[in-house]
Amino acid sequence: MCDPNDPQVVAVVEKFKAKYNETPPDIGYFMETWDATNVLVHIFKTMIEKGIPLERKELRDAMEKYSGGVPLLTPMPRKSPAWAKQPHIMIRAEDFLPMVTKDGQYVKY
Repeated sequence: MCDPNDPQVVAVVEKFKAKYNETPPDIGYFMETWDATNVLVHIFKTMIEKGIPLERKELRDAMEKYSGGVPLLTPMPRKSPAWAKQPHIMIRAEDFLPMVTKDGQYVKY
């Protein structure tokens, strides 16, 4: 749930409109997804900068260490809480992020 008139939200929605010629059907959900994606991008960038392998076990630990403090466009908090401190918009990576496939099947975690 976000303010659809917030200038930052309007800017993101306008980018979406320009690319897809339509407005997201549920702006609140769209912005929560936008924020979650930006948190993941921040985690991946941090992992790469620190030379941490992009593997599932490393991602789980990186989510705990590096998910906090990313600016969010959804209301409160205005920055992402660290994943390990309280419930977060993302669930545990090991539960839903299959990072490796082999012969079209997910490799066991």
